[in-house]
Amino acid sequence: MNIQGKTIWQIAAGNGNDTHYAKPCLNQDVIIIGPGKYGAWPDCRLPMLAENWTTMKAGMIRRFAEDIKAGDIVVLRVGTQEVYGVGEVVGSYGWSEKFADTQGWDLQHHRRVRWLWKADPRPETFPVYSLKFGSSVQYMISPVVAAWLASLNISDDAYERKLAPL
Repeated sequence: MNIQGKTIWQIAAGNGNDTHYAKPCLNQDVIIIGPGKYGAWPDCRLPMLAENWTTMKAGMIRRFAEDIKAGDIVVLRVGTQEVYGVGEVVGSYGWSEKFADTQGWDLQHHRRVRWLWKADPRPETFPVYSLKFGSSVQYMISPVVAAWLASLNISDDAYERKLAPL
């Protein structure tokens, strides 16, 4: 996979200790984050802060909505060791009630992703903390994961695959 000059994001689909939502992301060709109950970005910012959500959480939603761009690469992680999918962002930010209860998570903020590699049946596993813990939306800077991405052999057909309907 050619990652030269690409922005690579790691997106969390759970922390590894409880139910994760990697499969719904992979099946629906999306990445999703929350909380989404306050509405779409940027209108959700003030209600979130009024209910004492941290400015870090609001910043994460802003990064998701504004900083991630079409063509960026996404690494879908669970915890700090497991990768379930690698894809390319398609289109712009969206918000949908469809993801209001995704395996018990409130995740209406979404981006479409054309998954180029999916874990089948097990995730790709890396040494502990190869992927950053914390915010669900972060730049991916791990040299180990970057080397693995560069080694992936992705067919041209994968880049042309139609997205699953929402």
